Amino acid sequence: MKIFIFNLFNTFLCLCITFSSLAQLSLSGNLRNRGEFRYGQGVLPDSSKKPAFFVNQRTRLMLDYNNPKYLLKITIQDSRVWGDTEPKRDNGSLDLFEAWIKYYFTKKLSVKLGRQRLIYDDQRLLSETNWNNKGSSHDLAVIQYENTERLLSCHLGLGLNNLNEDKFLSDYNLNYYKYLSYLWIHKKLSDKLDISLIDILDANQKPAFKNIIYIRNTAGTNVKLKPGRISAEASVYIQHGNISTGEKLLSNFYAAKFSWDIFRNTSLILGYDHYSGTDLSDSIKVMTKTNSFSKLYGSNHRFLGYMDYFGKDIASENNGAGINNINIRIENTVTKSIRSQITWHWFALDKEYLSATNKVDKYLGTEIDLMLTYKASNDLSIKAGYSFMLPNNTLEIINEIQEGKSRFAQFGWLQIQFNPILYSKTK
Repeated sequence: MKIFIFNLFNTFLCLCITFSSLAQLSLSGNLRNRGEFRYGQGVLPDSSKKPAFFVNQRTRLMLDYNNPKYLLKITIQDSRVWGDTEPKRDNGSLDLFEAWIKYYFTKKLSVKLGRQRLIYDDQRLLSETNWNNKGSSHDLAVIQYENTERLLSCHLGLGLNNLNEDKFLSDYNLNYYKYLSYLWIHKKLSDKLDISLIDILDANQKPAFKNIIYIRNTAGTNVKLKPGRISAEASVYIQHGNISTGEKLLSNFYAAKFSWDIFRNTSLILGYDHYSGTDLSDSIKVMTKTNSFSKLYGSNHRFLGYMDYFGKDIASENNGAGINNINIRIENTVTKSIRSQITWHWFALDKEYLSATNKVDKYLGTEIDLMLTYKASNDLSIKAGYSFMLPNNTLEIINEIQEGKSRFAQFGWLQIQFNPILYSKTK
């Protein structure tokens, strides 16, 4: 691993030297430290549990090069928790987060090849998952058509995953897609109205069966309207096909969000999210069919509460019964450098059965999220947050805690992020 890291660093350094005499080269960094206090983050605590406190750190070194024919980006990343490595020991936490080239056939048509982040619409289905310390990137080829005159964008992505350079077809035993393709079309109809369509096809190998591939298709639309001080956004997706274990799938998702700029510095945001679930009362039907919606490779932290009780794997969480989320948020710009946010979430199951015989109250609980952001400069920001969950007995059942025996669940964090420009040159 040490040799690999040494060679990777030398390659990166040689690229910097090679491109140093060319146009539009930049070398930048990202150093993010986040201290977290967890006592009920994601899982309800009981009297036997003690709080956890730790600091995670993410370090990125990014090389960007741009000329009229192509763009190049390489990002080397180290992700760790303070103290996870003994002194003088190498655990190999360094990896390649991004490495892609974007070549322009014309001003409008290009292809982007390599490991890259996927950020589309509100990141509900395809996201960089930036809250996660490692983030998410994909190995893909993406054909992009950008027509600025007609305000039209079309992206076609294609991905193929394998574990090794094998001689013959081999088992792909990661909990990840084997093949991925997507088509995204975005049109800005006016200054006030945007609409996008997306169709994602991901093919997953049945566990331990290399010759069996199940295909899942997710298609829908995202619409944004901003006529003035009031804005609205809505998303609808339908999912069908088969999940990786073979069960037939038919599920749906829909969401709506309304924002109102009450005052010049204060906004009120009302939202609703619905992820369909499976009715587990029919024990025979659930053996062959599922109605539990999957968010695929999207974000959960930004939508379903900062305590992350829901959203990591919605299709299997809560035994696949789905989730509904009503949320109210107030955002306030205190000064040019300071912003505050408070969010109230109301969570409930979509279906009321956790098994064929276990009928429960759909209501899961209420979560409150507080966040404060301070932008000290263009390259330095500080964020702090505090959240707590007020659970119903149904959430205690899901967490296998005796009714009324859970302790007060809370989560606090402080994050410092530094994004320096280390070198920049324009010919």
